[in-house]
Amino acid sequence: MSSFPSHVQYCLPKILLLLTLPIQPSLSVTPDGPTFQLIVKICNRTPDTQFCRDVLQQNLHSPSTDARTLVEISIRLVIVNVTNTLVAVKRAKARATKEVADLLTICEEGYDVVLNEYEEASLAISKNDIRTTLFDEEQSTSPIEDCIKNINPVVPQFQSYNTINLALHRVSVACADFATSTETAGQPSSVAPSYSLFLVLGIEPCVLLGRATEPGQ
Repeated sequence: MSSFPSHVQYCLPKILLLLTLPIQPSLSVTPDGPTFQLIVKICNRTPDTQFCRDVLQQNLHSPSTDARTLVEISIRLVIVNVTNTLVAVKRAKARATKEVADLLTICEEGYDVVLNEYEEASLAISKNDIRTTLFDEEQSTSPIEDCIKNINPVVPQFQSYNTINLALHRVSVACADFATSTETAGQPSSVAPSYSLFLVLGIEPCVLLGRATEPGQ
């Protein structure tokens, strides 16, 4: 079992709490509206449908949003949370025993892979290449699960990081998978301005959760 200094144990949940603070209020989406129904269809592909719905609804930029935009939003969510996780891992690693540091290295290297894959996915979706987007995202499952297997039993403070990262990853894969299936079926995929347009216009998206809940709560 690890012996983390008290100030390190304090830093981990504190950083996590920052991930749950809202930047801007979420937009209202009516249950009978097309965006809500789209979110329901996507989230039905995930293990925790309520977490998925909360994440997507709380990070919308328009009450009318298409599948491609939800892919972009979910990718951004993963990138932000994985980036913050890597910061926490590196800080904890610098203060850990060699045994724990070696386990944290597995997480660090794994999340580096996840971050790279999601940056590639972000590039692919910006080119409307949804199939490559889905492929890139799917490469992240094993690195996250490896970190969960190796570090959760030893450093419980990272369980929340890993749980949220895996849940957000599953949301993003579900979004990309749905967008891919609708593209294959020949259905229209654009009913709202692209998420990328908000970035071009200088509108910073809300990428954090609006309430401090973890998947399954």
